[in-house]
Amino acid sequence: MYPNPGRVRTLAHFGELASCRALARMNSGGPLDHMHRENSAQPGNSMSGGKDTTMNRRFFVYSFCIPFIAFAVALPTAAVFAAERQASSATLVRFHSPTLGPPQAPVTIVEFFDPACEACRAVYPVVKNLLQRFPQDVRLVLRYAAFHDGSDAVIRLLEASKRQGRYWQVLEALLAAQPQWADHHRPNVQIAYRMAEQAGLNLKQALTDAGTPQIDAILKQEMQDLAALKIVATPTFYVNGELVSGGPDKLAAAVAAEVARRKAGGNR
Repeated sequence: MYPNPGRVRTLAHFGELASCRALARMNSGGPLDHMHRENSAQPGNSMSGGKDTTMNRRFFVYSFCIPFIAFAVALPTAAVFAAERQASSATLVRFHSPTLGPPQAPVTIVEFFDPACEACRAVYPVVKNLLQRFPQDVRLVLRYAAFHDGSDAVIRLLEASKRQGRYWQVLEALLAAQPQWADHHRPNVQIAYRMAEQAGLNLKQALTDAGTPQIDAILKQEMQDLAALKIVATPTFYVNGELVSGGPDKLAAAVAAEVARRKAGGNR
């Protein structure tokens, strides 16, 4: 998703090189230098006058070059910022990512969440409402960010619940009971396990599945994508690959705008 660092360096170097060449031309035989030599040769011209002409010439050169250099440096910087907001679909959606909604929906919400995160619990009804409001147009993709103590074990349990077809039921049970098990300083995952069991999960089988190499690989991939996208807080949302900053209202507005744009025939 990020521009090649070599490309950024090359663009900046190009601006510097071009400006240096312009300076060299003007200092060695360019029109201004020729004018200076003619003026210096006129009777009555003093050395101080020659110095003034040289200073004026240099001032003109620097005035011309500095904006060019600034543009050459700013161009790749703007490209980096744009790339940070627009993430690649390969990094945002993995084959293992839990998905809710039509697979071919034109608008995709990707949420990086932590099951122990209070803000994730608070925004979940907003996300569900968007799915209900646009049942044919929006799908939700969940990604994991195990930032809180105890989250790793609960994420493993969620992944294991897929094998029993109980993922969404277990997720909602865990979010509903979050205040009971997700104390940030002393989480009690045993309570989370019990809530998952009450949601219909075969807990014994799920705990066995949670320790498999397949789930190890999923958690490793999640951490790699978090680092690649520089995500440091939850919840973090992307709508059709674009980072959405702000609270639930910003998310709802971004989704509604993207649905309307897609219905109007717009494409990124």
